[in-house]
Amino acid sequence: MDTFSLKSFLANGPAGRELPDFSYAGYAMGERTVPEFNGPVYDVTHPGFGATPDDGIDDTKAIQKAIQTAETNGGGVVFLAKGGYD
Repeated sequence: MDTFSLKSFLANGPAGRELPDFSYAGYAMGERTVPEFNGPVYDVTHPGFGATPDDGIDDTKAIQKAIQTAETNGGGVVFLAKGGYD
């Protein structure tokens, strides 16, 4: 099976039943280093948000809360630690 890139997916949409290879997802699709950032960072695993990677529990509300908090405070980085979020 030949996977296609996220760039291809964004340009062409889904092809059949194949999913894009998200291994390069992230800042600039993993092609550039994340720039230095001196603003606030909102870690979704912080107890105030409550997401826990790899626990099999829905993290949608915790991640959305971190995004809304960043928006309310004028921006920042919403950080998701390594792992899978449901």
